[in-house]
Amino acid sequence: MNLPRLRAGVAALLAMALLASLWHPSLRDASGFPIALAVVPLTTAFALLLFGAATLAGATEAAAWAVLSIAGFGAFLQLIDAGTTVHYQHLRSPALFLRSAPAWVLVLIGSQFIAVLAGLVRRRQLIVDRLGARVRPWQVALLLTLLFGLSATVSRDVAAWVVELFTATVFQLVALGNLLLAGVTLPDRVAARVGAWTDRLFGAPGGPSAPDEGGLDRFAFVAAAIVFAVSAGLAVIVYQRHPHLLD
Repeated sequence: MNLPRLRAGVAALLAMALLASLWHPSLRDASGFPIALAVVPLTTAFALLLFGAATLAGATEAAAWAVLSIAGFGAFLQLIDAGTTVHYQHLRSPALFLRSAPAWVLVLIGSQFIAVLAGLVRRRQLIVDRLGARVRPWQVALLLTLLFGLSATVSRDVAAWVVELFTATVFQLVALGNLLLAGVTLPDRVAARVGAWTDRLFGAPGGPSAPDEGGLDRFAFVAAAIVFAVSAGLAVIVYQRHPHLLD
């Protein structure tokens, strides 16, 4: 039995089932447009397809962490107060989202918290070996300080802002820990293949194709093309193909 192919096949079937669920009435509004909750099965389906591809490449554990990261972020978006009115986006208070968010969203977020914490403890030596020589303690302290200070938008209600600041920081730390686990568990041979692919796409740093000062930069053009494609996709899918002044 080819276990990687079996895992990839199961992941593809689950992804198709999640994509099909997007047409369920509970994930559509009165006009038939997907509601915000549809982001969770959509992102999870994308993550499962990524898992299948990464499993075939021999990066099963890193792919599993990537799936958890993407699905967890989709669930986290359900806790944001965005809406259609003109106001800054804020993370809902714990008392509010624990009462109003769907139970399965909270279960997914809680599972991510537990899994990431356990993964960091289990992989702590690997993390030290991979990053110990590259990252200085003052850099970690600076990163954590910036993360805490920028985790939440300032609010008129100072008490609510402080609660949001600490709550959002916890979510951000879990998300960063999740990405860290995906990175450190990526096999060296797969990382080398990814690096070679990005070099072909963007050009190797300092290579013969690197532009002279003031010349055309392939990296800039490819990055601009990707941004344009994503923006065009959002304009069609999210903004209904016309400008939204409120957005």
